[in-house]
Amino acid sequence: MIRAILMVEGGQVGQTVSNRNGSVDIGPMQINSIWLPEIERRGGSFRLIRDHSCANIHFGTWLLSREITRFDVTGLDRQTFWRAVGNYHSRTPELNSRYAERVWNAWRRLGQ
Repeated sequence: MIRAILMVEGGQVGQTVSNRNGSVDIGPMQINSIWLPEIERRGGSFRLIRDHSCANIHFGTWLLSREITRFDVTGLDRQTFWRAVGNYHSRTPELNSRYAERVWNAWRRLGQ
């Protein structure tokens, strides 16, 4: 799943991409800067997630797992799982479903 998200995000070490809302997406997993306060509370920093791929993937994976565990994982069905994956990008329904579909397609390509 993480490899699929990395494919979809297409970020690079050292990269930041500006968003229309004034935030930036950072590094390989394109972690949105809105999460920096949470990341900093856990020992991370903007420079760390921008410049170190392992740290970026660590915190990106942590953010994804938070979205998945927002739901009752004992009864997690396919639809809810993919909604959680889409939440990594956006909770706006149409953006969420488009993103989840892109990740699903990347995940399928990785399995071939």
